[in-house]
Amino acid sequence: YDPKGIAVDSSGGVYIADESNNRVLYYSAGSTTATKVYGQAGSFSSNSNGTGNVTASTLFAARGILLDSTGGVYISCSGRVLFYTSGSTTATRVYGQLGVFTVQTANTGGITANSLGGPTGLALDSSNGLYIADSGNDRVLYYPSGSTTATRVYGTLGSFTSSIDYRFTISADSLYNPTGLLVDSSNGLYIADSGNNRILYFPSGSIVPSKVYRQSDFIS
Repeated sequence: YDPKGIAVDSSGGVYIADESNNRVLYYSAGSTTATKVYGQAGSFSSNSNGTGNVTASTLFAARGILLDSTGGVYISCSGRVLFYTSGSTTATRVYGQLGVFTVQTANTGGITANSLGGPTGLALDSSNGLYIADSGNDRVLYYPSGSTTATRVYGTLGSFTSSIDYRFTISADSLYNPTGLLVDSSNGLYIADSGNNRILYFPSGSIVPSKVYRQSDFIS
């Protein structure tokens, strides 16, 4: 029901974010019948959003999916991103909720390097650092491998405590509802700046883009 994100593992198995059923389904290679479910305590016939009983095993509005080199799974959902070790459907790490698995509120504790407003797209660099498109806060956050505190922010002029969509003052430093992310072989970052109808490219480690797609300049 309203599928969003998709990912394929090394064996050809397929993960699908079934957003409006508040779950992610896994299909073995070649099969169209799911064999594993994330977000519904192992039940294929439930679509609970976890409200009132948020845990490391619940999902609410699952959107993005990302696999790492070990088969670990990242899933973005309402107010948080969860990480699952290979084969497990219970998360062992949470981004956006100050390390607490029993909360899924947007911007818990206020807008900081530890909060998320509405995460969507996900990407990993060559060192397993994680990028999260925090669409609800009009920014992209970068987390070193294994850390749930961001060390770099794109789209808010380097500030971790502001959320400005810059709809009317578009610049090379602004983002409005970023969604898709892609990291290239040199660790450069592409961001789909959806609300501004453009894609920006950032060289490795830089929060200032060097290229813009679909617009003639950085202020259009």
